[in-house]
Amino acid sequence: MTAQAAGSARVFQSGRDQFVADRDLHIYLHNGVRVTRRTVSAADVDCPYPGLTAFESEQAKWFFGRDRLTNELVIRVGERLDTHGVQAVIAPSGAGKSSLLRAGLIPAV
Repeated sequence: MTAQAAGSARVFQSGRDQFVADRDLHIYLHNGVRVTRRTVSAADVDCPYPGLTAFESEQAKWFFGRDRLTNELVIRVGERLDTHGVQAVIAPSGAGKSSLLRAGLIPAV
């Protein structure tokens, strides 16, 4: 899906969601079907795909597919509590470390 705007219109896009500000439209996919609805503003829509922004604890319900990694981290943090050690989370930039901690670990504990 390609977003285009003309004149003074602006398009805000995050994941597969699109917002056409001057027309007050929110365009998104629901069960594989394109849906267009009127909205107050792009900031008022609860979008499950934060793009390159890290997931927060409040978005844990959308942070799925990483259960094994989250469970492993919970176990390792529990072990560190017993041994009084430090648990580091190391990965390349953009791999999802902050999302794992905020939307995975924090809600799990």
